[in-house]
Amino acid sequence: MGHSLSKLYRNEIDGLRAIAVMAVILNHLDHSLVQSGFLGVDIFFVISGFVITSSLARFSREATFWGFCGSFFEKRVKRLLPTLLFCVLVTGLLICYLNPNPLTSIRTGIFSLFGLSNVFLFLKDSDYFAQSSAANVFTQTWSLSVEEQFYLLFPIMVWGSGYLKSNTGSFKLCILLCFLTVLSLVGFTFFRTSSPLATFYLMPFRLWELGIGCLSFLTLQFCERKYINKNNESMLYLLGILIILFVPSHPIISTVSVVLCTALLMISSSPETISYKVLVTPLLQFIGQISYSLYLWHWSVLSLSKWYIGKHFVLYPFYLFLIFLLAILSYFFIEKPFRLKNWSSSSSKTIGFGFLSSVLVGLSLSFFNLKHEVLLRKPIEEIMKYPDQFPLLYSGLPYNPTCVVDADKKGYNSEKFDKCTMAPIHKKGQTIWVMGDSHAGHLQGLLYSIHEKIGLGIHLIETPGVVFPVSDGNGGLRELIYEKAMSHAQQGDIILVSRLLIDRLTYAPINDRHWYSKLGDLALNLEDKGLKLIVMGPPPIFDFNDIYNCQFFVLGFKPCEISREKLLPSIYSVMQSLESALAGRKNSYIFNTFDILCPQTSLNCSPIFEKNFLYRDKDHLNTYGSRFLSTSFLKFLIRNGLLMDNDSNLKL
Repeated sequence: MGHSLSKLYRNEIDGLRAIAVMAVILNHLDHSLVQSGFLGVDIFFVISGFVITSSLARFSREATFWGFCGSFFEKRVKRLLPTLLFCVLVTGLLICYLNPNPLTSIRTGIFSLFGLSNVFLFLKDSDYFAQSSAANVFTQTWSLSVEEQFYLLFPIMVWGSGYLKSNTGSFKLCILLCFLTVLSLVGFTFFRTSSPLATFYLMPFRLWELGIGCLSFLTLQFCERKYINKNNESMLYLLGILIILFVPSHPIISTVSVVLCTALLMISSSPETISYKVLVTPLLQFIGQISYSLYLWHWSVLSLSKWYIGKHFVLYPFYLFLIFLLAILSYFFIEKPFRLKNWSSSSSKTIGFGFLSSVLVGLSLSFFNLKHEVLLRKPIEEIMKYPDQFPLLYSGLPYNPTCVVDADKKGYNSEKFDKCTMAPIHKKGQTIWVMGDSHAGHLQGLLYSIHEKIGLGIHLIETPGVVFPVSDGNGGLRELIYEKAMSHAQQGDIILVSRLLIDRLTYAPINDRHWYSKLGDLALNLEDKGLKLIVMGPPPIFDFNDIYNCQFFVLGFKPCEISREKLLPSIYSVMQSLESALAGRKNSYIFNTFDILCPQTSLNCSPIFEKNFLYRDKDHLNTYGSRFLSTSFLKFLIRNGLLMDNDSNLKL
């Protein structure tokens, strides 16, 4: 039997909300749990379109335009705003306590109070799937802003079509919705590759999902008392949704598929179907009822935990418990009471109270940000104990920009080469000529330690973002520096090459086959000149967004540690590639930094050694971490006979 749609509460929709919100939470908790769980947001959009049309269909035909809009917006304010205000206020205060630079989060939170956080994130060029977005404690509010922007548009469409006044109004509304839905879907599909952030964040490219939800309700309304579900096809749509959520996603196909399955499920589900009976089970009903609070608080908990505790599999149950606890408290003490309570004598006053409350919370967030240094809990002296770079030996000049060459910002001249080259203590001593990107630059502490201990000459000019040997033919200054070094190098000198070898986001090896080939050519060229080649193996790379993440130790967990087993396959792959590239070259050696910074006896790699920070960010060593390698590096030089007699006599 069909539903009397304008009067009957669709209990199964709460069950569908539960599936959507749990998919999102589990995906954000650990991508591997529900690979495409983020599509739960798309399910919410379809549900919102359906429910909002159902809500508007209940209005009296005698309602005036202002009474219609005022009543609608009053319900939206009472439904959405109290929980959002409380979550934003509490989370904003906590991020100012934990993050030394909370400005992006605070601004996102303020924009979310006025339904504009999606626009702010788009203008900030913030990739939802990037780690920087995970550090923003209000990234999840983008979808709420999309819905709120649609809520401003849709009541006007409903009123203008005459939907409430005549039977022909329903047809006009359908035609208008079909046109806008198709237009939005075409835009979403066409611009998905060229403008992925726009199609992800902006309402015009998401309108088709909400529009399909609206059309689903109108379809059922047209078919009321005529549609009979005989074949339980709704269960196929429910299974389709679950399959899509659990398999790897395609940015267009998966999104369209889950939206269509959701719409067809809501159209075909009735109390006689298996899908209905599944979706109205008590647990799913309860989770669905608190889904809004769950959605808001889950991101706050997971994002803040990265700052405070870190991501540890054993803590997943604790995170889920905390998310549900906050959501339940929020639902029963804030969301539900404020939704049911009569705020004032008129809709306009209620809306005004909501706007004023948003302004006050926004001002509070601004104040938190202004005073965040007072709020911040910071054993900063431990983090800042060791600098990123030392001043240059002898001259005392700052390392950056003196020995950093950026082709776009910092020029190069012969004086720079001389300032960044220190002669060996012995007249005929060896020199280590260091070439590479910022991962060459972070070896400065190691080089200075070697110079001080055994008197080797050192040369270091880093070229951030430009590797050596240059693999794309656009080396420019990097090649120029190398050629000048070769004109000064003497037989027995060492060329040390270092670069980023593991992707910062995926932790997969950087598969630059041309670079490995060029590395082999370099080894051959240096062998002809009587020079030695050392390639630095990759150090551990971490998951934190800021070194400040590492300052807290809660429940015995260290937030910045990462499983050695997680990194080991990529490290092994890189080392194998290096060995293959240098196979047969007797003048070439690989220095394994990983096993020094993360010993084989350790279960986890840590950026901290005996309470001293080794890193300045997730993959670059600070001066302490670099010097930490020096003893092992000297033993490596001696073991491989890379030191000439006059230097090896000073060895340690």
